[in-house]
Amino acid sequence: MNRIPLILLVLGLLLSACGPKAAPTMSMVDIQNTAIVMAFTMAAETIQAIPTATPIPPTETPTETPFPTASLPLMLTTPPPTIVRVASTSTTSSSGCQPLVNWEGKTAKLQLKTDTKQQVKLSLTAYAPSGECLGYLYYTFKSPMTVSVPLGNYSAFAWIEGKKPFQASGGFTITPGSWDLIVKNDTRIILQGGCSPNC
Repeated sequence: MNRIPLILLVLGLLLSACGPKAAPTMSMVDIQNTAIVMAFTMAAETIQAIPTATPIPPTETPTETPFPTASLPLMLTTPPPTIVRVASTSTTSSSGCQPLVNWEGKTAKLQLKTDTKQQVKLSLTAYAPSGECLGYLYYTFKSPMTVSVPLGNYSAFAWIEGKKPFQASGGFTITPGSWDLIVKNDTRIILQGGCSPNC
């Protein structure tokens, strides 16, 4: 009779060893690093997908045709001034993009806001019309914060920390004036000011 509990104990241990193993979890730092790599990879793939212009020799004398501008988006009709990067002593990211510490040229006021009521880590990456990274700006905020940024094309990526951490992203062109950059609860980053975002 003493053997039955021993047999049941051994049988229970053998069956529990065959159960499913717990799935490994990623740390918040790993998630952020993965998101940065994915953002830069997507930007690089987008740049590679842009077709290059191939000149076609004219067969006749070309005539000037007016170019319609009424229906074109802001980025095509009014290209932003080029950011002139001033040398930085900061480290370069894995994608070759450097922190944008100093610049020459016009700037715009940008008020950073969030409707999440949680701390936000925001990365703004400036791109040339050719797709080359001109540099990135990095901010941490929870309440509204006003900064000056160079005019140009940007992609934005944010990590929201707190009880419900998530990520948000967006892209836009900053032109002269004052703008509100808002990190939304629905994983979007939007730019508002003037007629934007419904220009």
